[in-house]
Amino acid sequence: MRRGATFSLASLLGVVTLIAVALAAMVQRWAIASYFFVTFTLAILTLAVLVAICRKGSARTFCIGAAVAGWGYLMTTTNPCCMFFGSQLLSTQFLKRGWASLKIERPAGMLGDLYENDGASAILWYVIDTGRSDEELDYLRQLRTFYSIGHSVFAIVAGWLGGLICLFLKQRFRSERERWRVKKSPGSPTSPSCHSFQPPEP
Repeated sequence: MRRGATFSLASLLGVVTLIAVALAAMVQRWAIASYFFVTFTLAILTLAVLVAICRKGSARTFCIGAAVAGWGYLMTTTNPCCMFFGSQLLSTQFLKRGWASLKIERPAGMLGDLYENDGASAILWYVIDTGRSDEELDYLRQLRTFYSIGHSVFAIVAGWLGGLICLFLKQRFRSERERWRVKKSPGSPTSPSCHSFQPPEP
């Protein structure tokens, strides 16, 4: 019990530290930080898939939940085919308001909603649109950096929460299964076989 509590505390401290570093990088809009967080997120989620395949027990349960939740979040927020659903997430709205709070002046002629509602559109247009001015490309670069870091951190947090939820559900189902076995066992107080036959008094 103490070992599990220690692991939970260590993972919580790790997530809090990661969020703190990510917030600093998002405010400064460091491009190198974007590369690091994207690479780190993909490595962690890929490792979760490998551990889920190779390991058993609680580690496998946690990694299955982490992989499903983390990859599901990434697919929803960064896939151009899922732009609508990604833009409706609470995390995307949080990032949108965070970007607005930085008060970075948008170049004239750019549609804010198209680029600032979700990271997928910013990444997509920054890559394929080569006919824009340097000022507009620099704005999109900063926007891409901001959203890439934000969505990467949210993907890790989603994976972490998904793993914890899977562990909780597994423990819940296991306790219910054990309770059902005890209830149906011959020596159980609720089992009919445990009540001895008492002959009637004369």
